[in-house]
Amino acid sequence: GSEMCIRDSFRTDGSSRLAKGNQWAVFPSGGVSWSIKDEHFMQNVNWINSLKLRASYGTVGNTAISPYQTLATLSQSAYLFGEESSNKFYVYSPTSIVNLDLGWEISKTVNTGVDFGLFNNKLNGYVEYYNTKTSDLLMKRTIPSFTGFNDIWQNIGETETSGVEFNLNYNCLLYTSPSPRD
Repeated sequence: GSEMCIRDSFRTDGSSRLAKGNQWAVFPSGGVSWSIKDEHFMQNVNWINSLKLRASYGTVGNTAISPYQTLATLSQSAYLFGEESSNKFYVYSPTSIVNLDLGWEISKTVNTGVDFGLFNNKLNGYVEYYNTKTSDLLMKRTIPSFTGFNDIWQNIGETETSGVEFNLNYNCLLYTSPSPRD
């Protein structure tokens, strides 16, 4: 018989670090695998002990910013009024700019691979390919100084990473049951 496995999930995350209206996101993921060795056409191939194809896709979010980055913050400065140190008055001035559009940084990953066990599982391992694309990176963007600020957090930029990974194991020890002594 055939062994096929399908899995999926949908996760919803929320973060108070992000702007209202962008605080919640859904992150789906799923995968399939097929155990080829369990197929009828592989039953007489004795040197292959296990053989499985697999593929998956998933999304994750990142909110790696400090709290209140989407809000304008104020700093307090004290000024003397006259010559006595007790005659102070305080001024509050903005130290950061509001960003009402700041949202999730999202990574989407595709992974495909094959797992195998050969020669009574003496040789086993896997080969896989992965690709991750991250969009809406949370980064500080430099802005003109005449605004009164140096930078602002924004969802800008994207990255992509991909590669091939493999693992190969060989068990050179053979186990034989001890022979009974005469």
